[in-house]
Amino acid sequence: MNSRFFFILFFFFFGVKLAISFEYASKLFCEFPEIRSGSLTAFTGDSFSYTPAMENYITKGDYYFEVNGKKIYAGRVAHYSVPYYLLRIFFNKRTSLDLFIILQILLESIAFFLVSRIIFEMTGSKLVFYLSLLFSVASFFYLHYSLIPITDSPASSLLLISFWFLFGYLNSSERRFSQWISFSVLLAMATILRPYFGLIFLFVLVLLFLKYGVAFLTVFKNGLVYASVLLLLLAPWIARNYVRSGKLILFQQDKYAGYDISKELELTRKMLAAIGEDGTTMWDKTAAAGYFSPSMYKTSIWKVPAEISSDTILSSNFLAIRNLCIDSVDDRSQSTAYNFHFNAFMDQYKAKNKVRYYFLNYINRVKVFLFHSGSYYYRYKEGDGCSKKINYYLKGTQSLFYYLCLIPGFIGLLLIGGKKHGSIFLIPSLTLILVFPILLGWVEWRYFLPFYFFHQIGLFYLFHEVLLFFKLRI
Repeated sequence: MNSRFFFILFFFFFGVKLAISFEYASKLFCEFPEIRSGSLTAFTGDSFSYTPAMENYITKGDYYFEVNGKKIYAGRVAHYSVPYYLLRIFFNKRTSLDLFIILQILLESIAFFLVSRIIFEMTGSKLVFYLSLLFSVASFFYLHYSLIPITDSPASSLLLISFWFLFGYLNSSERRFSQWISFSVLLAMATILRPYFGLIFLFVLVLLFLKYGVAFLTVFKNGLVYASVLLLLLAPWIARNYVRSGKLILFQQDKYAGYDISKELELTRKMLAAIGEDGTTMWDKTAAAGYFSPSMYKTSIWKVPAEISSDTILSSNFLAIRNLCIDSVDDRSQSTAYNFHFNAFMDQYKAKNKVRYYFLNYINRVKVFLFHSGSYYYRYKEGDGCSKKINYYLKGTQSLFYYLCLIPGFIGLLLIGGKKHGSIFLIPSLTLILVFPILLGWVEWRYFLPFYFFHQIGLFYLFHEVLLFFKLRI
């Protein structure tokens, strides 16, 4: 298959993805009309803190978004919204958002197409290549996030595309430096959108040095390229922030992007992470965070763990913290009471549940992070005229796709091992698991979004190996 064929096939693939996107969006907006901001744009979640900041720059001459009436000037890097700014020169807000979303779908399509190209490079099988493309078309895992103007989907797509160039760099006999530059530029762009991707780059350097025996000076030079590109791209943003605030801000002003997170809420999240639960998704009635949310606690179906509910002292402090959170801690006396109950609970919990606190709860957070419906994004209401029986089929299919990528895909990546340096594709997943459920204690499912591309490579490599084992023609 030559380059011209791949080029034509890609545009057909993108056309199909785009058509499915319109169908998926129309269904989503039928179920949830309140999030519709165009024919394709789902304005929901953190969307208010991205393109609206650029809209303020366009209309008011200042880049910021608002949280509870407070202006946040360095909450989100402006780079993400630059394409939106360029589109707004020619189009109105609604059309610009839709075109912006089409760009995200285009980027997703490129990434999925390259996933199949990598699989073809590894297996040489046209059948597996085409099956991977069909799998990509039928999967909504990324598509859902591509419809939302937030950084999750484009950052993940850029990450995969960067690894295409890393794959080429490692597998070319002369290891062309131009491919390393392409890898560094694309990963730097992804890092700007999702700063923790910088850790992925560090692990790539470690792998080059320890596993592939690349000389230290070469590794250092390669690292310098990435760092230089990253700083060059960030320079205007850093300078702007320093002029405005007198502070050196590389990406965003704090880890919560300027959101109104009180000290008590931060401690609540820390407590819930410590007991191995989800402390961040406060809009989810099934999560521990929802049990502590003033707006969600009445509908919460989360159950207090037995080791807490069965202990009088632990239970009383735990419930006291919950009640203070629900009432909102807004004066010094409440804050003092909160700190008392928090410290008492944490001290008692550590003393009575050492193995659980220091070991088992880390495993539980990883479990919560990885094992769920796999189609949580595919929501629908019952009895409103939009739902049909096909919803159950599609939701079940998406769950199946998720677990095929998660488990067989991981096994496939292990089997790839050193073949064509395929071990690099394990780095993103392992990094994300280390950073979020283990180090930060955050288990919000969308943080694991990038894994899907890489595990799809493993899934279809494994499928190819199974065909070979049974001596089937491929």
